[in-house]
This record gives sequence, structure tokens and C-alpha cells, in this order.
Amino acid sequence: MLQTATLRAPSRSAAQATKARKVDIVKEELKRALAGLLPNCRFNIIAYNETYHPWRGGKQSLKLHLATKDSVASATKFAAGLPVAQGTNIHDTWLAALAISEVETIYLLSDGIPSVGGGPAEITRRVAAMNYSRACAWWRTASPRKEEAPSTRSS
Repeated sequence: MLQTATLRAPSRSAAQATKARKVDIVKEELKRALAGLLPNCRFNIIAYNETYHPWRGGKQSLKLHLATKDSVASATKFAAGLPVAQGTNIHDTWLAALAISEVETIYLLSDGIPSVGGGPAEITRRVAAMNYSRACAWWRTASPRKEEAPSTRSS
């Protein structure tokens, strides 16, 4: 399961220009991760801003897909087209990813701190409580402060 952050159309302010560069880093990391998938791997992408947006499958029918040449190409195109938007709803995106029974590992790519569901420590606590049988790691991309990058592993 791969996840990435999205942001809305940028204004021309310095703050938005910085965010646009951060989202470019997230997109590049996602592209690199997709290129490294073996054909027998199963994956999905759940992009998010104020709410989450699956690459394939609706919110009610999320599942993993084989990493065929066509699916990786489609996912790469999806990732490249992610817009800049408001909000970082990591909490609900984690819940959606954990609801997919086949998921063993979740990679979270983000360009900012959570704006929904609490801060990083609170979200990490909630996910750890729900995630008693899977390995979860939280990698943050393009974050200026290390203390915003918790990682957790439950087993």
C-alpha cells in the first residue's frame, strides 16, 4: 500500500511555492517506489488532502492490485497528476488503508503535518492501537523538523 499527499492549486505566494516544491519531492519518491515494485507485488495508492482519494477502487471498495506493467504505468500517471490542495488528513487515510485486509505494510509519504485527526503523536497512538498485527512505518518526506517524523511498529 502506497500513500501520498496532495495539495490544491498553488497561489504565487512564497509559502505556496515552498509547498509546491515539497509535493514535487513526494511525487518523485512515489514514482521511485512504484518503479521498484516487482510484478508479483500487490499495491494501491491512497492520495489525500482534506479527504482521501484512492487510485483504484472507490472509498467503499478499496483493495490491492497486482503490479503489472499497465497498473504501475497507470499509478505513476495518477501520482504525477496529483494537484496541490489544502489539508493533510493522514488519520482517515490510515483508517482506510488498514481496512484493506491484505495490507501488510503501509508507506506514508507526506509533505506536511496532519491537519485532521490530531497531531503526529496522537495519530501514531491511534494507528498503533488499531494495528496490532501489521508492521506500519511512517516516513515523512520534505519535512523540515525531525520531531514530526514518528515511526511505529506493532506486532
